[in-house]
Amino acid sequence: MSESPGLRHVTSDDFRAEAASFAERWDLEWLRYFRIHENHDYFVPYSSPKYPFSIPKNEVAKFDAHQTLTTRLNPELMHTKLQVFVPGSELVDKKVFELGCGVGMLGRILGHNTSGYVGCDYSPFAIYAASLLSPATCEYVPLKDPDRLVELAGTFDTTVPRHFFIHNNFGNALWVLQLMRDLVHDQGVIHADFLWSEELNDGVRPAKSELHPMQASAGFVYTPDDIQELADRVGLTVRTMDRVDVPPRTFVSFTVA
Repeated sequence: MSESPGLRHVTSDDFRAEAASFAERWDLEWLRYFRIHENHDYFVPYSSPKYPFSIPKNEVAKFDAHQTLTTRLNPELMHTKLQVFVPGSELVDKKVFELGCGVGMLGRILGHNTSGYVGCDYSPFAIYAASLLSPATCEYVPLKDPDRLVELAGTFDTTVPRHFFIHNNFGNALWVLQLMRDLVHDQGVIHADFLWSEELNDGVRPAKSELHPMQASAGFVYTPDDIQELADRVGLTVRTMDRVDVPPRTFVSFTVA
């Protein structure tokens, strides 16, 4: 593991202790989400026949990144959008990894379209909910117990974010990209979703700020220079960089340099 800095980081004793403390923080954050979003379909089991997808996966494979971001796979169900800026060809029948999977909103959908999906999160509560609600093709790994990730090193075609990098500062983004580099094979693609904003406040901070002491889901704003610095330090090549106004994101895909 000497040449795998991301895996070395998440399997260290210091990180395991840190992840355990973050687990409680994110469990509480999920409870806050439930209070705020009373009508959100957090617990819709898309593995159930009651929720069919009206767009077959051979059509999803033809999606460009904008279509993947915005298209409902069942037009009558609000939360059947993948909400990731990734070409369908890099998802369908591919082995996909998601860090920050939460309660498995993306995994429940990708589980029907990929050859294998693995989600990972700080929150044990979210991991448990995701496991109950997802199809059998999905696997979920708690970040505080990452030994399973070592077994999966170099096996993924694609890594995807879903509202993930927007909540992480530069220091976190660095080890996350190192971890994703360790998990994809040499032809794999790493996707990231960075927040952009022209206004900063206590809950929306520059990328190189400290984490918010109270709000786990605070936002961090990245400039193109910040993103290029991350790529250079991890040993990645920026393949694409697309700024989108709604939601306010800079979507980036990286390949192994």
